[in-house]
Amino acid sequence: MEVTLDILRAINAGEEKPTHIMSKSNTTWTQLQEGLGFLVKNKFIKEISNKKKTRKVDKRTKHKYTLTKKGESVLRYFRREFEQAEMLFLAL
Repeated sequence: MEVTLDILRAINAGEEKPTHIMSKSNTTWTQLQEGLGFLVKNKFIKEISNKKKTRKVDKRTKHKYTLTKKGESVLRYFRREFEQAEMLFLAL
């Protein structure tokens, strides 16, 4: 679960390409692929094909990823939960 949240955070921070997401979320390629598959399947992120008909197409990157409204709400929920847990620990 932590890996998928890290992937969501990386996409939310503006990363779109798989290798950039992998680097920002500190995951392996296998973890990234499993996480992206799960997130796309459950509609937390959207996969966009890079099949433009322009001359300068980066052929190494076939897909880009963006957050959906559902993904944004999940991030907000967990951010709020972490903040509340942090306040509890600070109060001790």
